[in-house]
Amino acid sequence: MKISIFWLLCLTLLASCGNSNENGMKARPSEKAKNLIEQEENPTPEHLYRIVSTEQWQESLLQNQVVNSSLDKDFIHLATEEQLTHIVQEFWNNKDHIILKLASKKLKGRLVYEVNPGGTTLYYHLYEGNVPLDAVVDISMVRAINRPPTVRAAIDVGSGAVKIQMAVVDPEENLIIGKPLVAKYVPLGLIEDVATHDGCISEEMRQKALSILRGFKEEVLGVAAREGHPSVQFTAVATAVFRKAQNGNDLLQMFEEQLGIRFQILSQDEEGRLGFLTAKALYPDVSETSLLAWDSGNGSFQMTIKEGENYQIYQGPLGHGTVRVLLSKDIRNGFILQTHESGNPVLQEEAIELTKKINSLLPPTPDWLHKKLNSDKTVIATFGDGESIFALTAQALANLNGIKEPVQQATISFSDVQRVIDTYIKQKDEVFNAAGLHCKTLTSASHLSAVMQHFGIQRIYYKRSIGNTAGMLIAPRE
Repeated sequence: MKISIFWLLCLTLLASCGNSNENGMKARPSEKAKNLIEQEENPTPEHLYRIVSTEQWQESLLQNQVVNSSLDKDFIHLATEEQLTHIVQEFWNNKDHIILKLASKKLKGRLVYEVNPGGTTLYYHLYEGNVPLDAVVDISMVRAINRPPTVRAAIDVGSGAVKIQMAVVDPEENLIIGKPLVAKYVPLGLIEDVATHDGCISEEMRQKALSILRGFKEEVLGVAAREGHPSVQFTAVATAVFRKAQNGNDLLQMFEEQLGIRFQILSQDEEGRLGFLTAKALYPDVSETSLLAWDSGNGSFQMTIKEGENYQIYQGPLGHGTVRVLLSKDIRNGFILQTHESGNPVLQEEAIELTKKINSLLPPTPDWLHKKLNSDKTVIATFGDGESIFALTAQALANLNGIKEPVQQATISFSDVQRVIDTYIKQKDEVFNAAGLHCKTLTSASHLSAVMQHFGIQRIYYKRSIGNTAGMLIAPRE
């Protein structure tokens, strides 16, 4: 026969009523016993609530759990819906804040219903655990000054893909609020198309790009209407291939006429600065003085640091698409690999020759970059999704370690990259497909290895991101 904690405590308390302490006074129940009784009488609600600052929430999105404040040193403060009004009035009345609605069953740790130290009101406290992001079922942004939210959609037309991210932003604090409302990546092999069509973007590729962009705009406006946002600010950029293609400007003018969205071609310097802003948004806990952003696309790559108000940018003339052109045209003396072609199997001697070719085409390392790369304080921050060389290598490494879920962030060493190459060298597409990996994984790892070897880079940090759209959202192009 089962007896609940509540009735056991009641029996204990009744028994103690007949007993006296050494001073002849009746024993009183302890605070711990009273709290246990309260917990038995008031079972944990299905939902609890937590209030965080906009900065805390921004950092939480990057760590896959709600970060704590200095007040959460001993336990994490939670509340019921009825307690929210008092907490807001007491602590958040003149501050922007975010109210998180949490699924109680998904909280990690030991949940205790008790009074705050020195107080009398019972609250829920979470000990020895955390609040994972998948426990957040609803988000409410509350501003100290009631002003409408700013909603932006950032479009990045790169040499290898078309990317978009739409989110609510705080333009004053340069923060992305909450999870993206839209985040998409569609491969589009523009660099290979230009190499095959005498330096021009083909008509077929022009129409395909326009169709993707039109679909993006329709989806963004539909989401905005559904979420009750009256307007969306569009910002759009185009990168390396549009600088090289003879008809790059003409194509962007067609996009503007057809879609009503202005596209700007970024110089490689501007790409570097945007890459740094994206890294800054993704790595908020890293100081600007320690941050080195490595942005690698399909047509070029940039390594960028910031010194005071000025940027130092190393411009790499090679992206993953151009590396694949080197493999197919210069090393194999064959037809240029198109975006749907993997190039597998890659032989050991081809990989060695590719590394030599990449090294021969890279500009010398400037003093500022050499100094930065050799500093123990430097964090080499990388990002990307889809067919990004960092994303594909990180996923392959995770698979080798028995992890199949999409990689959100990772630390990747030079020896890790070599391990991926050693595993998949000489392998056909069937092997990659069976492992659930992209068939361009090996050429991506070879590209990454060659550049790391050239600069003597031993370790990089990776976070999943839809291209440079995070940086564009907090610093839109006019």
